[in-house]
Amino acid sequence: MSSLKDKMKPAAKTTSEKAASVSESFRSPDSSEQDMRPLNVRIPKELHTQTKLYAAANDLKLQTLVAEALREFLDNRS
Repeated sequence: MSSLKDKMKPAAKTTSEKAASVSESFRSPDSSEQDMRPLNVRIPKELHTQTKLYAAANDLKLQTLVAEALREFLDNRS
């Protein structure tokens, strides 16, 4: 039986993909990121692992995934 980690591994990069340059790594935030605020919370280790694996497997930023999950949660509670 395969584990969740095995199922959620992102695909390996091909040799044709190049690494980001240093200047690309330190790009300025786009307008949507400028309106963002930090949120520091403690969550169980397994939930953190599952969330990171899901985000990586679906080509999402972790902050995008968490923001969407919180929006959906709050919309369903209103």
